[in-house]
Amino acid sequence: MCHDCGKKFIHNLGFERKRATPEQITQAVDLLFGGLSSRKVASALTMTGLKTTHITVQNWAKQYAVLMEAFVDKITPQVGEQWRTDELYLKIKGNHKYLFAMLDSETRFWIAKIVAEHKGNDDVAPMFKQAKKVTGKVPTTLISDKAANFHNAWKKQYKSKNFLHKDSEHIRHIHLSGDMNNNQMESFNGATLRHREKVTRGLKKEDSAILSGLRIYHNHVRPHLGLDGQTPGKVAGIHVEGDNKYLTMIQAAVKSKTG
Repeated sequence: MCHDCGKKFIHNLGFERKRATPEQITQAVDLLFGGLSSRKVASALTMTGLKTTHITVQNWAKQYAVLMEAFVDKITPQVGEQWRTDELYLKIKGNHKYLFAMLDSETRFWIAKIVAEHKGNDDVAPMFKQAKKVTGKVPTTLISDKAANFHNAWKKQYKSKNFLHKDSEHIRHIHLSGDMNNNQMESFNGATLRHREKVTRGLKKEDSAILSGLRIYHNHVRPHLGLDGQTPGKVAGIHVEGDNKYLTMIQAAVKSKTG
């Protein structure tokens, strides 16, 4: 409320010209990235007095996911020295695709991603390059399966070509049990991605905004049991304050763009 004129105003930075309130939009985004279908999210919003469509819910998620990811990726996460990578088979827009992800073992921070047509043939070097850009470093150890594309990308992006530079090891002879395994990555694929696969069913390959949102949800919103209830982002030194973390990130992103 303005102390001078007595009128009430809504603080809607980042949500200008939206019929829904910032709270309704961020609730919709949270429900979608948490695993509900866009149709169920639209139905849930009717309980808040807002009648909208599942297409609108998808558009909100895409718009704000891109905005948030671009902002938080400017903040360098303090990740560990051991990274893991793997692929997950998905059905996107009725077609079979593979989602490749890079994960830090210590913080569980989801560093980078890429969608590809094939499991072992597509070039995943852009994801390796993006991970290096986001973190500002290369890992001491990379763990993956035996797929040749992982080794080729590691060799191209991480293997030292100068003895003065940091050396990096690629472990790709992993087992289902024991010390040499990729259990963290399998758990990530199951709990974080497979559970939310229905969120991606309407996507096209080039439309990665929803996947960006899932990455935001994993890194900065969802508490991780293996991290004593903290988010991977917080463990990696990126603190998102407030009860409504989406609202915090969206408004911080808009402020950074407007100066």
